[in-house]
Amino acid sequence: MKRFFIGGLVGALVIALGVGMMMQTREADQNESVQTDIVRSDDVSQRVAISVDTKEEKKGNVTYSLTLPRISGAPILEKNIREYVDGFVRAVEMASKDVTFEGASSEYSLSINHTIIRNDALLTVIRMSAYEFTGGAHGNPSFAFFMYDPRTMRMVGEDEIFKNRKDEKLLSIVSERLKNNPQYSFEDGGTQRSYFFDVNDQTLFLKQLSEGNIALTKNGVLFKYGTYALGPYVIGEPEVEIPASQLQDFLTPLASQLLK
Repeated sequence: MKRFFIGGLVGALVIALGVGMMMQTREADQNESVQTDIVRSDDVSQRVAISVDTKEEKKGNVTYSLTLPRISGAPILEKNIREYVDGFVRAVEMASKDVTFEGASSEYSLSINHTIIRNDALLTVIRMSAYEFTGGAHGNPSFAFFMYDPRTMRMVGEDEIFKNRKDEKLLSIVSERLKNNPQYSFEDGGTQRSYFFDVNDQTLFLKQLSEGNIALTKNGVLFKYGTYALGPYVIGEPEVEIPASQLQDFLTPLASQLLK
């Protein structure tokens, strides 16, 4: 099952709306054979064609700002992303119904954009990022990874990357990289301290690290965590990319091929 972190009221509604879609997609994926022939990853003709669609509008009590990928030749990838976006739109519309707004700052808003992490003949990886504001001190950011294999025309699940996602040796590598990143620490009375909530409880911290999201990049694996998953709002969505050379003992045969 492809996993992603979604926060906030709208996020909870998106999860409820999207569970059926993800289960159906995964069942379809499992019924397709996996080809293992490797083609040249620099063959432009084999890449998924991606352009950009931008939409800015106000509908009812909600302001929308959407910058979305327009995908050609990969219908299942297009379908998954469209349902992700539609889920957020439906959810924020439902949340705003029968709400009386006073002042522009109280109105709801939804922003969704995307980042192409990788797009070659072996794999297309897109990160969709959403930010929904439904009142309060700040909005709720969230994200989802979508990985697509153009050779087999199927989605690749996060559970297909590692032999054992909860391997302590694997998670220890992630832990050290995150803890040593100065972006996730602060100075307190001359002492450098970590922003991470449970960094001093190694067992709990490793468990939390196993529950994040992962995606295959061109050179390794990106580990990314939702807001509040590891630390306070101020550090955003912590992430770290681990080079493939450090992960060879943990990768599945498919992941090793996709990183060639």
